[in-house]
Amino acid sequence: MGKSPAHYGQIMEKIIREALLGLADEKNAANTDGLITTEHKPVLGVRLPVLRNYAQNIIKIRRYNEYLNDEATDEYLEETLLRGLIIGYGTVREKEDIVTALELLDEYLPLIDNWLICDTFCNTFKIAGFPEYREEVLNHIIFFLKFGSEFAERTAFIIFLNHLLKYDSKGNRLSRLKSVTLKDIEYTDRESAMLDKFLPFALKSLEGRFYSQMGAAWFLAEAFNVYPDKIWKLLQSRKNMGLDNKTYLLTLRKITESKIPCNEVKEMIKQLKMSEADNEKQ
Repeated sequence: MGKSPAHYGQIMEKIIREALLGLADEKNAANTDGLITTEHKPVLGVRLPVLRNYAQNIIKIRRYNEYLNDEATDEYLEETLLRGLIIGYGTVREKEDIVTALELLDEYLPLIDNWLICDTFCNTFKIAGFPEYREEVLNHIIFFLKFGSEFAERTAFIIFLNHLLKYDSKGNRLSRLKSVTLKDIEYTDRESAMLDKFLPFALKSLEGRFYSQMGAAWFLAEAFNVYPDKIWKLLQSRKNMGLDNKTYLLTLRKITESKIPCNEVKEMIKQLKMSEADNEKQ
């Protein structure tokens, strides 16, 4: 009699854990541990390129979902990272339907408890950017912004940033502008129906949720480099924009740190920062 999927999953969990222990790097573990300020599982220090390669090799051997049958009993950070990589690579390799892919996303979401797991998974969940699935993914992650926890919100921001932001209303791929000039913040001919739909849910107070705030600021700063006129209009008033003070200031900082806006535009962004500081004193 063959082994049940659950039993097979338990065997693979043991094999994978032993393999990861063999790839542990104490020095890298200390570096990674220092970068994650929230509570998290013990770190082995397996380097991310090694984990990515391991995940890709796993899904070449058998269907990826055979490793995802059991409830997660991960003991180490790298096991959770690997689980997310397997979902990301596996759903693309198997040309999975989006319903199944989003179910796997929902199952994985409670395991996302730090920025490294969040950003690594979101970057790898490339099925989100398939043309036929973008609208459904957009609707799904908006739900995270409406009802989600801190890292569910960050997941929504990073998935949108990585896979949906740079498509216009006709579905054409866009790039950042080579330089954002004074003329660009007044008008560009770029339009994105997905951005228009996402923004009303993204522009809200994220007070007390630092990793949501950072995700929102990163998304808005990148959106400024793609659709500068649209984001510039919003930035004119933080209160009308709907953001909390910290998210707003983080956004302005990230815009000025970018090499894309010209110096004149950066000066105008700095003026907004000073105006916000004056308003907070009143």
